[in-house]
Amino acid sequence: MKKELKFILLIVALFAILIVVQMSSPKAVNYEITLEKSDKQAFGTYILFNLIEDLFPYQTIIHTNSTIFELGLMDQLDGNLFILTTDLYLEPEEIETLLDFVAAGNTALITSYLFDPQSSELSDTLNLKSLGFIGSMQERKNADSVSIYFKDSPDKLYKYKVNDVPEYFSSYDTAATEVLAFNQDNKPVLLKTAFGEGNFLLSTTPLVFTNYYMVHDENYLVAEKILQQLPVTDVYWSNYYMMGRMESTNPLRYILKHPTLSWAYYIALLSIIIYVAFAVKRKQKPIPIISPPRNASLEFVNTVGMLYYNRGDHTNIASKKINYFLDHVRRTYFIATDLSDPELAKRLANKSGVAEKKVNELVRTIIHYSKKTMLTSDELMHLNNKIEDFLHHGK
Repeated sequence: MKKELKFILLIVALFAILIVVQMSSPKAVNYEITLEKSDKQAFGTYILFNLIEDLFPYQTIIHTNSTIFELGLMDQLDGNLFILTTDLYLEPEEIETLLDFVAAGNTALITSYLFDPQSSELSDTLNLKSLGFIGSMQERKNADSVSIYFKDSPDKLYKYKVNDVPEYFSSYDTAATEVLAFNQDNKPVLLKTAFGEGNFLLSTTPLVFTNYYMVHDENYLVAEKILQQLPVTDVYWSNYYMMGRMESTNPLRYILKHPTLSWAYYIALLSIIIYVAFAVKRKQKPIPIISPPRNASLEFVNTVGMLYYNRGDHTNIASKKINYFLDHVRRTYFIATDLSDPELAKRLANKSGVAEKKVNELVRTIIHYSKKTMLTSDELMHLNNKIEDFLHHGK
């Protein structure tokens, strides 16, 4: 378990170091065009989202991800409509709702790169067409910037990268349209077109509303002057035509949408993680106590002895008893056990510490009974007592 803990701590430390390095490293600028109000990158609209209420202090700003048709069905569409996108595509029912909305006396501010009658029924209805000057005008081939100015202040130029404002209106209904802003080649980039009781404000410069240009010199004034063309009434800012519905695809979105359910989900998830963290610890089964092997030799000898005794084979028992005793003497006292040796008793007495008299009696008894061919039970018992008496005194 200690090795596993060290390994886990090492992984956690490496992740911590990686996170610190990532957080301290300078972040690369993301130039993806999103026009999304929460995007703080170059071409998001986070700054505009936070400043638009200052531009319309007496109006309500409603942010929506619904289509024009859906807003019209809910009878919510009334006031100003602001659509910010790079490529506007409208379904027939959306175009009909939009035209009815403007004709009723409202204003729609639409900023997009492309206005083409062949791809948009709205452009065909309003008799609009836009064109990219980068490919169509030779004098722009090597240019790196382009300027924009407003009709009411032609001397005030606002510079942009040429690739960021590449479109202008090449044709429009001059009878119903007023040009409000031009590029430096006097090509219109902002139109006000009357329709019914209301107006369309049409711009080919969506990137002028992005974070990058809102902090670039005085370019924020371009976005401000365009938005100031809207009447003083509520503003619906639709993000649908650039980012879609922005709905979560998470299968848990219903749970996460409700605070009580989301807390219950997170608590359950945390409980499972804690359980797994403790459950992964190695579980040691109880180690059974194994007793050392028991020496059953003595029991075996007693059993065999009782077998011989019960059969009345006293001579055989005596012989085995004598042989066992002599083997014990050899292993314990390291002396030869030749019964014919007259010095045997003396040497055994010296080694064992048993009185020499007792040892002489034991040796004589062993010699006497080892020569007999038949022994009685009393004689066997006498021999056994002598041997046991020696063994107990020799301890």
